[in-house]
Amino acid sequence: QGNFTSCFLTHFPLPKQKIDLPENYGVMTSCSGNLFIGLQLMLSSLTHFYNVKTLVLDVGMTEEQVAWCQQQPNVTVKQFPLPKCPDFIHPPGAWFKAHYIRSSPFVNTIWIDADTMIVGDLRELIRWSQPQALFTSDHSGYKAGTLNKRELYQHLPLNNGYPHDIEPYINTGVFVLNKKRDYVILDDWCYCVEMACQNEKIAKNLSCWD
Repeated sequence: QGNFTSCFLTHFPLPKQKIDLPENYGVMTSCSGNLFIGLQLMLSSLTHFYNVKTLVLDVGMTEEQVAWCQQQPNVTVKQFPLPKCPDFIHPPGAWFKAHYIRSSPFVNTIWIDADTMIVGDLRELIRWSQPQALFTSDHSGYKAGTLNKRELYQHLPLNNGYPHDIEPYINTGVFVLNKKRDYVILDDWCYCVEMACQNEKIAKNLSCWD
C-alpha cells in the first residue's frame, strides 16, 4: 500500500554508512527485458547498503532499461551476445550462467539472480566462500522441479566424483566463485551446458537448466 519507496525505507532505513566489500569481489547478474522490474529491486537493495562493483550482463534489455542501470552507483552494463541455440534450450539466457562467470572481470564473483532482493549481510557469503566455492541450497521441497531425470546420466555420465540427487539440492540463484581456484567446477558446468545444447535428450532430462 502507498508509495513503494517510502514503504521500502520504512522497513530498510538508510544505513549510517554503506558497507565496503573487498576490492577483489564483485557482484554479477544478467537480465532480459521481462526480468527488469526484479533487477530494479535487486540493484536498489544492493546499492542501498553496499559499495561494490556490479556488472549487469544485458541479454535482451531495452535501451531505457540499460540507461537506468547505468545511472546506479558502481553499476556497469555489458552486452552478452547469447549463442545460437536450438528451440529446446529455452529460455536461453538462463542456461549460460557458467559462461557468464567465465567472462567475469572480478577475481571473486558473487552471482545474484536478477529477481533477488538483498536483506542480509553479503559479507557472510564472502566468509562462507573460503576456502572453496559457495553454492546455496534449494529448500522448496519440490523434488519434481529439482531432481534430474535418471535417464540424464545415461546420456551425460558424471565421471568426476560429483554426488548427485542428494539433498540439499543446489540452487544457483546466489553463489560465489573464484575463476582461478574453482576452474574445474566452471569447466565442467560449461561442458554440461554445451552438451545439452547439442543433445535434446540431455536438455530434456535436466530439471533446472541453470
